[in-house]
Amino acid sequence: MGPRWQLGAPPTSPVLVIRDECDQVVPPQIAPKTAARYQQGTYVQVSGSDHLVFSGEALPVTMGLIDDWRRR
Repeated sequence: MGPRWQLGAPPTSPVLVIRDECDQVVPPQIAPKTAARYQQGTYVQVSGSDHLVFSGEALPVTMGLIDDWRRR
């Protein structure tokens, strides 16, 4: 029996990888390495946040980083 899913071609569109400065779930080297795997990969870090960048006080900061990235 073959694999249940297969990876397609990597995206050719821009890719934004976000890491939280105080994240204790994902090791710090993972996000920049992930962004580097893509031709148009960009890595940004949310300062002072934990793993939950889309909630609480981190949300406006995260959304601002996304807005800045989209304008490029």
